[in-house]
Amino acid sequence: MICVPPDFARAYPEIFLLVMVCVVLLADLAWGEKRPYVAYVLAQFALFGCVLITFATSVPEVVHTFSGMFVDDAMADILKMLVYVTVSTVLVYSRTYIAARGMFSGEFFSLALFATLGMMVMISASHFLTLYLGLELLSLSQYAMVALRRDSVMATEAAIKFFVLGALASGFLLYGMSMVYGATGTLDITRVTEAIQGGAINHAVLVVGLVFIVAGISFKLSAAPFHMWAPDVYEGAPTAVVLFIGSAPKFAAFGFVMRLLVEGMGAMVADWQGMLIILAVMSMMIGNLAAIAQTNIKRMLAYSTISHMGFMLLGIIGADENGYSSSMFYILVYVLMTLGTFGMIMLLSREGFEAEKLDDFNRKIFVPQIDGAKTGLELPGIVDEVLTMAELMDANKSAHRVFVCQTINPWGYPAKDRSGRLDLVEEAHLGRLMTKISGPAVPVFERFVFSRPALTAPAVDTPATPSTNN
Repeated sequence: MICVPPDFARAYPEIFLLVMVCVVLLADLAWGEKRPYVAYVLAQFALFGCVLITFATSVPEVVHTFSGMFVDDAMADILKMLVYVTVSTVLVYSRTYIAARGMFSGEFFSLALFATLGMMVMISASHFLTLYLGLELLSLSQYAMVALRRDSVMATEAAIKFFVLGALASGFLLYGMSMVYGATGTLDITRVTEAIQGGAINHAVLVVGLVFIVAGISFKLSAAPFHMWAPDVYEGAPTAVVLFIGSAPKFAAFGFVMRLLVEGMGAMVADWQGMLIILAVMSMMIGNLAAIAQTNIKRMLAYSTISHMGFMLLGIIGADENGYSSSMFYILVYVLMTLGTFGMIMLLSREGFEAEKLDDFNRKIFVPQIDGAKTGLELPGIVDEVLTMAELMDANKSAHRVFVCQTINPWGYPAKDRSGRLDLVEEAHLGRLMTKISGPAVPVFERFVFSRPALTAPAVDTPATPSTNN
């Protein structure tokens, strides 16, 4: 047996980040109490270094290394770059928030970097074991980040729920992988594809394994009906942690779906396509309808995430390059919106005031908080920004949803005309369907936040003037 030495250059970003995590931990141990900002600076330096190394080591062709367990291709490099930029932005946004709550320490930054390392491994995995190792490294780091604020009962409860349900989902995923291994005799994604295409396998066993794999993936995506953890975790965890959970890991989850379902089990597209259709429809309906009844903004945004994951799955259902690229673009737009939304919530939060209730955005209640903190912010400008974001969430005005919807053809009309564009009849039906499904998301802002009586000057009590009888 010939032993081929691995090409370590393909994994230089992961190796560099692992070394920097150790440096952050040692620096926090040495200077954590006197100079807590050292860990923050080192974390940002680590992410910037990963950007440079990934750019320097990127190659146009697909390269497999470490006995086929690790792959470096264009999709991996792009997703990693997006993860670096997103995590760096999250750390910048979170700095003031976590400092006011006693969380500005090496623990937070090292956990964030460990989670980033898990995302990188997931994105470049070409083996079931590598996928699972990256997933668990990300998940365990997220569990610890949720419970990092030890004096918060809600954060501890959210972490326990997250951990228990996450362990259940990991069990589903492992059982599904074991069924695929039993049917194909390999855990290598490339060989799994070859075995399925060969046809000399037990299709029933593969379908059972595929069901459990899709269930585990749905939990990680927070897609209905495996979404139970998302509202409780979003509400109980610190806003900075929610911002992290709701942004960068979505890129890794997309890469996970692409590696496992598209590359590994692409020959079974007819089987997992039907499963994803059910998940997508349920996610869009449950996410949008349940959001209407929420009074906590973070909980409402959790249901918004569930709905967005349903839209993202529509592109995967298309099962072609147009659909996959549309889903990737949708994830990018979703992450940008998440950064802006939770960044605004953290900007308006103060010590002892989280700005997470919808009633907190009532002008009569919220203006004194801003004025008292002397932030210099003007509420009308904030309202305009959120109104603009709400308008962009409308299906008829969201380009990313149009791209995703163009990849599906549920009514049997011709998907494209001779010019290569979507048939107008189909586009009209798609627009109506998406509007009906996503329409309730926008009135939530109007009903609970912006449909308030106009702010007027308080009435001044004046002493009654006695009437004189002439």
